[in-house]
Amino acid sequence: MWVSAKHAPGFVRQASFMTKAEEKAQLKVMQSEEGLESITADEYKEKVTTSNLVEKLGGEEVAHMGTLKLAQQLKALQSKYPIVLLTNDPKLLDIQFNDTKKEMYSNVVIKPIQNEDWLKQQCTLNPGNGIHYQKLSIFGLTEYDKLMWIDTDVSLRKNLDGIFDQYDTKNGASVWGQLDDYNCNGQGDFCSGLMLFTPTADHIAGLSRTAKAMHYCWGDQRIVRKYFKEEGRSLMKFSHKVVQWGHCGWKKADSMAVHNQRPSGQPLPNWGR
Repeated sequence: MWVSAKHAPGFVRQASFMTKAEEKAQLKVMQSEEGLESITADEYKEKVTTSNLVEKLGGEEVAHMGTLKLAQQLKALQSKYPIVLLTNDPKLLDIQFNDTKKEMYSNVVIKPIQNEDWLKQQCTLNPGNGIHYQKLSIFGLTEYDKLMWIDTDVSLRKNLDGIFDQYDTKNGASVWGQLDDYNCNGQGDFCSGLMLFTPTADHIAGLSRTAKAMHYCWGDQRIVRKYFKEEGRSLMKFSHKVVQWGHCGWKKADSMAVHNQRPSGQPLPNWGR
């Protein structure tokens, strides 16, 4: 999903955001939930505020660095599955009609975001996550048996096709995601940076109910966590063999995918202590 905020409806752009006091309180709650009290508030905020949905800088080169970069990596790894790109960005929508771009990105399926696809925000977001609520719409794409969500700051090192068959989503009752061990100690909650799931007809309504009950959701990840932790559903985590934080020393895990989110120049912790 690649969303251009300036082309989104007004109610999407005018999201309801937390105040500074509410943001500070929610940071403490999330640090406690994930066992990450040891990192600073600024580090945590950087970790949970990503730009994988939003075109911040403008220009087609930004899209190439993000979503289309994944398409190129999947092609290089000879994946038999296409990348389904939900977007409202005119530059990306043009791939459907431009023969040169269609050939270049032959493994990209463009899915325009229609008026009825935009979700009404049900909880208060962090100011850096104004568009992130829209990520929940992927759970309603029932024309697909299974989908894998990949953040644009994830680098692919191996073919991921086998994951679709190796991991059971229990007809939509389970979602698989990255182990969020940002401290590189093998412990942590669920990260939505890489997810495997089965879309179902009732997921969107269920996620919306969960979000509304939360009041403060920060972003999509906390909603997904709480929804799939409810009775009858399950939240599953991939091992480091599938995906690992880049700053944790991915070579030691020989990960299929690497989630690179820590700003460059910061010291690397010793993974596996």
